[in-house]
Amino acid sequence: MIAQTRPSSRLGFRVIAALAAALGLSCMYLSCAGAPAAKPAKAAEAAKPVEAAASKLPIKDQGPGAQMDYYVATRAQAFALRDQGKGGQALDLANAALELFPDASDLWWVKVSAYRQLSHPDKALAIVERLIKENDFSLRDHSHEIGDLYGFDLNDPQTAIEWYTKQIKRDPVNSGWSYHHRGVAWLRLDEYAKARTDLTKAQAIGQAQNDPNLQSSARDNLKQVDQKEAGK
Repeated sequence: MIAQTRPSSRLGFRVIAALAAALGLSCMYLSCAGAPAAKPAKAAEAAKPVEAAASKLPIKDQGPGAQMDYYVATRAQAFALRDQGKGGQALDLANAALELFPDASDLWWVKVSAYRQLSHPDKALAIVERLIKENDFSLRDHSHEIGDLYGFDLNDPQTAIEWYTKQIKRDPVNSGWSYHHRGVAWLRLDEYAKARTDLTKAQAIGQAQNDPNLQSSARDNLKQVDQKEAGK
């Protein structure tokens, strides 16, 4: 459950960053504002500090160094499990890490993905709506995922288009799948000309970036546009 009252994300990250600095850790371990998140470690390697912490005092009663080790390892495991499609396990670990650092936005996004994998889009939406209300800085990196939530899970292609558009405006060169999904959303709204434009763009990006899956899917959906237009 999301806490009803939480400090601002930026303030929370100042606290975490300060703790990391005191421990001699780089901001790369955190989703600090203005810094890229660390690439998740392999789950097996990340598990070691978690298992070690489990044999000691409850983690909330341990020192800041142990808490930071636990957070980094648990976060890495949560990412790995999410990427493996193991939403339930990812959710448990994300919740465990968030008990220590409730303003770690990247873990809230793990929860969004996990809830979607578990077919609970309402719970994913609750997190997204709260982050939107707080104007959380992480939103800019998750516009495509929000579009997918609305478009595929909540059957709201119009709102999905708005979020795909945000992603495309932010990074048009690397938004092939956002063009693709926006094209699919236009197709569902019977906006065939707009669907054709986006899907054609997606196909071109797929070719330029050597992404055969994007090229194939765009081509298949362009055939659907042709069929829909022919049947008008």
